[in-house]
Amino acid sequence: MSKYAAPQTMRESRFPGFAGLAWVILFALWFYSLTLPNAQTTDGTSISRVDLWTNLSDLLLENVFPTKDGNSPPSGWQYLPQRFDLVAVAGFILAGAWGLGHLLLRATGVRSHVDAVELNVFAFGLGLSGLSLLTLGFGVVGLLSRWLLGGVIVASLAGELWLRVLQKRETSSTPEQEQVERKPREISELAVVILLCVLPFLVAMLLGAMLPSTDFDVKEYHLEGPKEYFQQGRVTFLPHNVYTSFPFLTEMLSLLAMVLRDDWYRGAMAGKAVLMAFAPLTSLGLFAAGRRWFNPTVGWLCVLIYLTTPWVYRISIIAYTEGGLAFFLLVTLLAVLLLDVHKHMGLVAGWLAGSAVACKYPGVLSVAIPLFGWTIFSTLRSDGFKRSLRVAILFAIGSLMTFGPWMLKNAVETGNPLYPLMYTVFGGEDWNDVLNAKWRNGHSPPKHLLANPSQIPGDLWRHAIDVIAKSDWQSALVFAFAPLSLMWRRHRKLILALWVYVLWLFFTWWGLTHRIDRFWVPMLPVLCLLAGIGMGWLLAVDRKTADVQKEQPLQPNQMLIGGLVCLVVALSLLFNLGYITTPLAGFNGFLMEQSSARRQAITPSMALLNEMDLPDDARVLFVGEAQVFDAEFDNVYNTVFDVSLFQEWLSATPELPDGEQSLKTADEIRSTLRDHGITHVFVNWQEVLRYRAPGSYGYTEFVTPQRFRELVEMGVLKEQATDPRYAWMPWDAVAPNQQQEVAALHRRARDQEIFIRYQLFEVQ
Repeated sequence: MSKYAAPQTMRESRFPGFAGLAWVILFALWFYSLTLPNAQTTDGTSISRVDLWTNLSDLLLENVFPTKDGNSPPSGWQYLPQRFDLVAVAGFILAGAWGLGHLLLRATGVRSHVDAVELNVFAFGLGLSGLSLLTLGFGVVGLLSRWLLGGVIVASLAGELWLRVLQKRETSSTPEQEQVERKPREISELAVVILLCVLPFLVAMLLGAMLPSTDFDVKEYHLEGPKEYFQQGRVTFLPHNVYTSFPFLTEMLSLLAMVLRDDWYRGAMAGKAVLMAFAPLTSLGLFAAGRRWFNPTVGWLCVLIYLTTPWVYRISIIAYTEGGLAFFLLVTLLAVLLLDVHKHMGLVAGWLAGSAVACKYPGVLSVAIPLFGWTIFSTLRSDGFKRSLRVAILFAIGSLMTFGPWMLKNAVETGNPLYPLMYTVFGGEDWNDVLNAKWRNGHSPPKHLLANPSQIPGDLWRHAIDVIAKSDWQSALVFAFAPLSLMWRRHRKLILALWVYVLWLFFTWWGLTHRIDRFWVPMLPVLCLLAGIGMGWLLAVDRKTADVQKEQPLQPNQMLIGGLVCLVVALSLLFNLGYITTPLAGFNGFLMEQSSARRQAITPSMALLNEMDLPDDARVLFVGEAQVFDAEFDNVYNTVFDVSLFQEWLSATPELPDGEQSLKTADEIRSTLRDHGITHVFVNWQEVLRYRAPGSYGYTEFVTPQRFRELVEMGVLKEQATDPRYAWMPWDAVAPNQQQEVAALHRRARDQEIFIRYQLFEVQ
């Protein structure tokens, strides 16, 4: 009987590893067979990952040996020096954040209770948040001075370096200790390989981040808000752009870069480079977590998976807030897991959690509430009620220190600390029931939990599949390995808690937001931590303890599993690298000459107006247009969720429904426009139609082509000739159900049916 016991045990011990390998391979095959929901060719054909695989070699080689095309914008390494000023400004801000963060950590007393990696992760978290708050504070009082803010950064960095010099002098009298501290740490071969693997991704992120923005939300408020603050010389209430009343932690860093660069455009790109740094900083936090609770190999695997995920690249080259939110989520989680190392760690965790909320309001759901609950639960279990209460109070104080200033700003400006949210409770300046209903309709889940309950399972499953595999910018490595983390026997409770956190993040995203795909991206650091744990388990030498550091001779089955896992990882990395260098992942003119890149990224409407010979004193009133960041002239606009300035200024009967309102007299309109300095009115009919499309936000019926014809007939406005390259589009591009609405803008020109999508009028 014993003769067969050993082989049976060996077969049983092999099964989990081969089962895990089978899952990885099957998941990868399914993942790469899917069609990308947001990717299409120019003729409207959907693109699948198989299509990308068949062209992968060309995609990769094109980045090394680009095709010479006389029609392409100039590009090449000779234009790299055009980015040096951006790198210098971004590096200056990050250095200041490092210094300020360490000074803040010294004040808390936690420095000596965490290792060097954790210490620097926390320092950058506190420092970037601190610089954002300082920019807000100086901006509110009208002191956006490059010398003042630059002096604070220099003082922070110099202060920390001086304290380190003093500390080094104090320890110089103990040679033995100094010798231990100076002992160089060994860098494993795995670390070198992973750093080489992620380097191309980091280079692509940095070069992509220093390109002009092409995304709507960025041009509407993520960078437009800081631009207006910079031009005004202060941070103030902007009633025409409700989004600028959101907490603006990351946007304050863009404003800081504008101030230091003394240029809103170049400063915006330098600010994007600062925001890109959230990606490597998050990976540093993942390494710290993986190394502390598992081993260094797991930490490095987490770094590999996170930095090579296309979603991380995408949010790093666009000035969205999700990169910052993901970072603060991860470092808050790390601080919560380290609550027992020092009595003030709760304050650090609260500061970081409040910073997450200061990135965007959903941080309340994704970070503040769950991790505050985690804090209470963990301290109650281990330390009792008294310490749990003390930690909870510190957490709350820290959160108020970072999110409180934003609530105070809104309370002073609008009377509502959470403006425009909670309008039914607090009210709000420049807001009303109609705007609030429109806002809630546009920012609520498209299918409410209690409406059509029979559709909930299918909708929930569809969105789960999107997150797991179908999202255009997801990586196969995330869910190929994350489920395998459940096989790890050590720290099982921590792993289960992380999965519960993932479920919380998914269900709050699905049930309480309008389910934009990038809104779930902040769960990626937790998923990548689990994926690194799962990959570490599958590559483990001793599967009972999953200790990859244990030196044992590899068995043939372990070599086979390891080899196939490495093959899957290598192929996935090649795919992800090829994919992020395509336009499918964002504007990819990495080394494009800067003025050419600016022309490539500008919207046609702004290109049209910037190229026109507008008077120096021109001030344009935009109707329907809100992507105004690239405007090089004075302008007035409103977002779709704000009061229409055109309607507010010109309507004589605001008490009637929008479509039934009449115009003021010609003299009254001229007087109103003159009082606001308006010399031109620009209408983006394409945007108006987009807002009025079924399922969109809606747009006031006061704005019609007939209304502008009436203004021309009244002698108030005179239509200006516009460049057909920008102002015309094919008539068949207008949805059939909207063609009648803009029939007055239908023309036949140059033997084709066209739609006048832009109109410019001069005020008479």
